[in-house]
Amino acid sequence: MSNGTYYLRARNYRPAIGRFTSEDPIKDGLNYYTYCYNNPILWHDPSGLAGEYTLTIFSDTTGGSIGGHAFVVIVNNTKSDITVGTYTLGAGQSVSLGTFGNKNERFGLFYNLEAYGSQNLGWSYENYVSVQMDIGDAELGKINTFIGKNDSWSAYNNCSYFSAGVWNVASDTKLSPLNSASWNTPTGLSKSIMQQEGYVTGRSFAGANEVGFTKNGAYTVSKIYPSIGSSSSSYTSSGGSSASSGSSGSMNSESIPNTSSGSSGSSSGSGSSSGPSSGGSGYRSSSSGPQLVQP
Repeated sequence: MSNGTYYLRARNYRPAIGRFTSEDPIKDGLNYYTYCYNNPILWHDPSGLAGEYTLTIFSDTTGGSIGGHAFVVIVNNTKSDITVGTYTLGAGQSVSLGTFGNKNERFGLFYNLEAYGSQNLGWSYENYVSVQMDIGDAELGKINTFIGKNDSWSAYNNCSYFSAGVWNVASDTKLSPLNSASWNTPTGLSKSIMQQEGYVTGRSFAGANEVGFTKNGAYTVSKIYPSIGSSSSSYTSSGGSSASSGSSGSMNSESIPNTSSGSSGSSSGSGSSSGPSSGGSGYRSSSSGPQLVQP
């Protein structure tokens, strides 16, 4: 802070008057000098470019060679609805996107399953590392194209492959999910994220009360994870303190084929609520029937 202003990359902000000292470069809204539409509690504008979106990539550091999960979150910082994949993202809202290979409804991309798990199932992301950036319409268009071509899951093209792909089409700074064995894993992606300046461990993000996916080209609400009221825009802790002692703390292997005998790998944090499992060895979870809690 100098001369009573904060430099927010695109322009200087003067907190004493709640205004920027120059016009919004993209001319959003009617008053180009206001900060976050005069509502800094609901909105944020870290780059000084009102009307943007925020992309955050998350990856588990505790998955070992075959476990864990990775996903991305997109926040709509504008006053208008936007489309992410087939999902309509409301103004000021966020959506988590991650692919799964162990859900009975489908293999592929789910919208808000990570956010739903955090808010309703006690899933914890305290061991996840993340990095974020601001994006615009051009980057969002590239992300939507990538989503359309990669709404699937396989042992190699898994959650870490999808998450890194979303990030890489929008960023000049590339992330790699490859581990030492040249296999896509959340652990490999975590190491790449931790090489970036400003990465965060245990970052919080908004919860949600509805999960969906794409079916026949349209957004469809999940039947396995029932909607609970209306979607939430409040931020929830990634600590997962609300974990139930009845939910499983283990995580199915997600990334590479299981070459060992017996069951797939599990989280070292067994006994407390973990993040979501994403699928094991290219096969469904051993649990049968609809899964209303973390498998």
